Amino acid sequence: MKNRFETVLFDFDGTLADTAPGITYCALEALHAYGFDETDPQRLREFIGPPLVDSFLRYTDDECTAKAMVDKYREHYRAGGMFRCELYGGVAEMLSALDAAGIRMAIASSKPGEFVDTILNHLGIREYFGFISAPAVGHVNPTKCELINAALDALGADRATTAMVGDRLFDIEGAKQADVFAVGVLYGFGSMEEFSRYGADAVCETPQQISELIL
Repeated sequence: MKNRFETVLFDFDGTLADTAPGITYCALEALHAYGFDETDPQRLREFIGPPLVDSFLRYTDDECTAKAMVDKYREHYRAGGMFRCELYGGVAEMLSALDAAGIRMAIASSKPGEFVDTILNHLGIREYFGFISAPAVGHVNPTKCELINAALDALGADRATTAMVGDRLFDIEGAKQADVFAVGVLYGFGSMEEFSRYGADAVCETPQQISELIL
């Protein structure tokens, strides 16, 4: 029986792995380095998803300072903060099932590509992805739509049989703009409210439900 989809693009943070511990740790270290204190865990979790410079601009209206804070964040991230993460339960099994069914997979993430590649190898799942669509460190962040389009081009994928899976509104919005099927996941950092608002085509509560949807 022919699969419903032939290609699946995945966001990384909050979709494949719970990266909150490393992100919030590095954000807090960067904030402290520039004299900002933050005791609200929810505000720290808001660093997950958007471009880092935008998140730091919530603390300062000086763009140069915000960019310096991004550099400090990445200093801590490279020093080991990136490894403060783990796969969500069921993700490894889901990827294995999709791979066995011949589904082509790629990453479409706003996290710098060098970090995504390193962490995927660390978590033992790099082999499943034929392409990583992500920005280079220090370069202007592409939109999620641009990242999706780059992955589609690299894989030679048909939009009509491609799904984008992510946990935040950026993933859903980018998928709709790129004219691919938009799947939201509830076990990550997003919510049903934002999936509904941005028009997700499907919502999954578990990685197993992703497998069932795709296959």
